[in-house]
Amino acid sequence: MNKVVVLLSIFLSFGAVAEVVKTYYESGALKTQENHKDGQQDGDTLTYYESGKLKSEHQYKGGKQHGMQWEYYENGKRKLVQSMKHGIAEGLRKTYYSSGALYSHSKLKNGRVEGLFLNFYKSGAIEQKIDYKNGQQDGVAELFYESGAIKGKIKYKKGLQVGTAKLFYESGGLEEKFEYVDGKLHGKQLAYFESGALKTEQNFVNGEASGLLLSYFESGALETRVNAVNGLQQGSFFQYYESGAIKIEQTVVDGKVEGVAKQYFESGAIQLEGNFSDGTLNGLHREFYESGAIKVTKSYSKGVLEGLVKGYFESGALKGETNYVNGEAHGVSKVYNEKGVLIIRENYVNGKLAGSWHRDK
Repeated sequence: MNKVVVLLSIFLSFGAVAEVVKTYYESGALKTQENHKDGQQDGDTLTYYESGKLKSEHQYKGGKQHGMQWEYYENGKRKLVQSMKHGIAEGLRKTYYSSGALYSHSKLKNGRVEGLFLNFYKSGAIEQKIDYKNGQQDGVAELFYESGAIKGKIKYKKGLQVGTAKLFYESGGLEEKFEYVDGKLHGKQLAYFESGALKTEQNFVNGEASGLLLSYFESGALETRVNAVNGLQQGSFFQYYESGAIKIEQTVVDGKVEGVAKQYFESGAIQLEGNFSDGTLNGLHREFYESGAIKVTKSYSKGVLEGLVKGYFESGALKGETNYVNGEAHGVSKVYNEKGVLIIRENYVNGKLAGSWHRDK
């Protein structure tokens, strides 16, 4: 428990009472030291880390923070400098990295940021420049790489993003381009490879994805294609190899995979096939060799393995089988060589090996 001790009580002129109040960590180390006047904080309030290092210096008047406020990291480096007026932030505010380097610089008016707000990298290079009016972002916010190259430009009006926003590669090439109306994405969203080739294109209406989402390989070949309605993917989803061959095909309902999903080798042969319900694997799941032979069969119940998992050699011979209960191996697990001879037999209980037998070589 922290101890609270009134160390000094002095009757001042006109009956005012001044007190120094201290609290302690359970270890006995000093935690806070407050100056009080007539029962309210008045003057300096100091807080300490348990190590004894100064944590903060706050100035009070009539029970409210008034004057300069300082906070420190335990290593002694300054963390915050803030000016307060009758309990409200007013004037300069600076924050720092634990190294002592400046992190942010701003001015406040009636508790709200006003004018230019700056963020810095540890090196001292500017990371962000943002204009504020009445506590809201207003104007063009600029983002920078540590090298000084422009990283992005985003326009704000009364705290909301408006117009065209752009993000750039450090080399100067356009990386992404967005359109905003009253703080919501509205219109075309485009992303580019550093080479300038189109990477993705997506349309938004009132902040929600609407219409086709297309992504491309840098060569220009189509990589994915899916439709969106009211912000959720809907209908057929296709992913392609750069050659144009289908890699994945599945159906999406309200943003979740539903029904049978298939994955293919680039040759066109089936590689995986599984059933989904409400976005999770549910039912039979099969994996194949490129020759078409079955490689693995297993079943899921709401995304959890249930029942026998069987693996096969490409010849069709059984390679192994393990039973699963609620996603954990449970019961006998067997492994065979390609001649059908049992070479390993293990017993599991709730996912933990409880015993094993290995055929001698």
